[in-house]
Amino acid sequence: MSDQYFQQQAAQPMQGMPVAATWGSRAGAYLIDAGVIVGAFLALFIVIAVANAISSVLGAILGILGYLGLAAGGIGYFIVFESAAKGGQTIGKKVCNIRVVQQDTGQLLTTGESAIRYVCRAVCSFVPLGLDLLWPLWDERKQALHDKLAKTLVVVA
Repeated sequence: MSDQYFQQQAAQPMQGMPVAATWGSRAGAYLIDAGVIVGAFLALFIVIAVANAISSVLGAILGILGYLGLAAGGIGYFIVFESAAKGGQTIGKKVCNIRVVQQDTGQLLTTGESAIRYVCRAVCSFVPLGLDLLWPLWDERKQALHDKLAKTLVVVA
């Protein structure tokens, strides 16, 4: 997408071109997705507590396997849902009517591109003061730092 598109977008989006998602819709989607993941952790915690009441060994085994599985599932959640396999939308993004696309083509991400975006987000989470999450507030293309690294955009679906 050209810089000209992003300069004209503020006044009036060009027909057929995607409109960048607002920071508020991105933040809302993030909070919903965090709720989904926290809900899964709480469900797992209850299962482990019940298993631990039955047998401490069973509780320990389920705890270790469950938390490893949930960590992998949390990572996989973003990789799969933000790829073309699920329309570029996590549950939160679907509720907020936004999706992730390739910066240059506007196409949905492949699973590999989605994995790269996830790694970029993980790396950028170490940037002080939450700058990665705040970056879209002042960026011309409304991209977070991890979007810039992964060459992605979050747009209105």
